[in-house]
Amino acid sequence: MNIKKLPLFFSFLLLSIVFISCESNEANSLIAGKWNVTEMIGGFSKPKNYKIGSITWTFDTDKKILSIKNNLIVTNTTNNDFTKNETGDYNYKIETENEIDYLIIKNRKGAIKSNEDGFMIDFGIAYDDIGYILKR
Repeated sequence: MNIKKLPLFFSFLLLSIVFISCESNEANSLIAGKWNVTEMIGGFSKPKNYKIGSITWTFDTDKKILSIKNNLIVTNTTNNDFTKNETGDYNYKIETENEIDYLIIKNRKGAIKSNEDGFMIDFGIAYDDIGYILKR
């Protein structure tokens, strides 16, 4: 590599790292901690409302683990199913595409949409999939 181009290369590399970390830090700071699923919408059924504490999601943003505690259903399986809100720990990542942050768990990808009360994760409501509304 040409010595004259090294400062430009490192400047670009540093700027890229800062830009990428800012994108994910915003989403991580939004979802960090314990949340209550208050409503599930979409799919082929009517929206379902839940009392605070019925289903909780806790995001450990350092380890990238979502811990779900579902106090409504009891499962006796070791193969937890995120799509059924089963109690368990799930690895996740956040990716940004076209200025939209997405929560990705296994093969599921949901857009993170913040609002004044909390946030929503839309896994494709327009396509008969589901969305979760979460509040503190």
